[in-house]
Amino acid sequence: MIRTQPLQRIRRQTNGFTLLELLLVVFIMSILAFSAVSLTESLDSSQDQFRYERARHQASKLEQAIVVQTTGERSVRGFVADMGDLPDHMTELAFGVVDGDPNDTVFMASQNVTPVFDPTPDASFYSNASGDEIILSTSLNVIKGFRGMALQTDEAIPRPFYMGAYLPLTPGTTLYEGANKPRFDDGWGTLAPAGSFTKRNSYTPVASNGLGNDELTHGWNWTFPGGSEATLHISSYGKNGILGGTDYDEDLILATINADDWSVDSAAVHVELFNDAFEVERDCSDLRPFLLVFNAKIQRWRVIPGPLFGSISNGGVSRIAFATGLRIPAGNHILLLASNLNSVTTPLALSNEVQAGVTGSTQPEIQRLFVAADSRHIKYKLQVTLPDPNDPVNLSVTYTNDLYDLSSISTRITELNSKFVAGGGGAGQYDTGPLEYVADDNTIKLDPAAATSAMTNNHDLAPIQIIFDPADVNNVLLRAKHVDILPGQTNVLRMNLSALTP
Repeated sequence: MIRTQPLQRIRRQTNGFTLLELLLVVFIMSILAFSAVSLTESLDSSQDQFRYERARHQASKLEQAIVVQTTGERSVRGFVADMGDLPDHMTELAFGVVDGDPNDTVFMASQNVTPVFDPTPDASFYSNASGDEIILSTSLNVIKGFRGMALQTDEAIPRPFYMGAYLPLTPGTTLYEGANKPRFDDGWGTLAPAGSFTKRNSYTPVASNGLGNDELTHGWNWTFPGGSEATLHISSYGKNGILGGTDYDEDLILATINADDWSVDSAAVHVELFNDAFEVERDCSDLRPFLLVFNAKIQRWRVIPGPLFGSISNGGVSRIAFATGLRIPAGNHILLLASNLNSVTTPLALSNEVQAGVTGSTQPEIQRLFVAADSRHIKYKLQVTLPDPNDPVNLSVTYTNDLYDLSSISTRITELNSKFVAGGGGAGQYDTGPLEYVADDNTIKLDPAAATSAMTNNHDLAPIQIIFDPADVNNVLLRAKHVDILPGQTNVLRMNLSALTP
């Protein structure tokens, strides 16, 4: 009895678990199950939050691809600065491809573009090949066009496109359309649903060979409100990839590019003209500024005229603003000074009488020349009229000679003198050259002692003229300089009458 009692107790203990033990097991399993569900939900929530934040980050990259100005810099970068306009859709921005019928085309590649001034542009102020365009100096070239690596698709009939430099695209095949193209998605990785693209007024969907919604948007909602030419809204459809929803499914506008983010109204461009032509009196009321803006999407220069400057005395400044109503894209453009829309000469090479000659005396007449500095050596002519001692009826003789700038004027005066004496190509009206050039004060003096007796009786010079030929586009003096237009602010551009400086 003494041995069997413990054995019986042991036998009863090994027959199963107690109720307390079972409840403890159930409790532990419940905690584990609940923890697993909570962990899964937490992981899902964290993943959703990550994708939401990525969508916001992607939207920031998208804005910077279109236009970005670093704080403190006097320049901008991006598609707008290179192309002179907003992109109409994502394919333009990502691949530089224009949706065409029947074939797509690519934008011009980034390159040096020589400015063209058309004094008679079309109604939208674009150069229209009217035949009177003036090609400016190559020193004024601007870099415009799409930046990226030129590629060909890997199709049976290859098509050109760019691997653009504006967006960090995810890897894909060498195609710019279809599911396997390189992408810049909205962070959720969803394809664009129908109706996610609202076209801009300037963009006309093609009848055939048209790009699909996903090509136009890469999953974003790409909208120009009311067909606006100047404002772009970019939104994400959220987690569910369709219109509507709450929480992470909510549609969010993540990027708004307003008109003032990428351009300025033309009225926000002001020009100050400083009359520094101190050697001569030059009224500037016949002069006006022009802004030359290149649109690389259509490869045409836009000629935007400003109003006439007011009358400016020597040392004075006149400030004007362009008329309102035109959007000037941010970027590098050309500021040009000319007389008016149909007369493009800017006569900044002039003469001014310093001392009048006195008839019957030996006091010489002195005229001072003013030729504005011009590195392009624009060709003009120096014309001098003197009394003709051998012709009492006409009383004058006129000769001209080419003049490029002041560095050559002494030689040109010597050549003119030779025309007034025998054997110099003229009729030999004078015994010796009657003109003297004084380099120290840039004057031309008539020396009556070197002339004949007839000259002593009438030695008043007619005004010396510096002549332009407006019919010769290579003989037109235009003042021009590079300027940077910055968005969201008034841009004050400064010009010197004599020589334009940055």
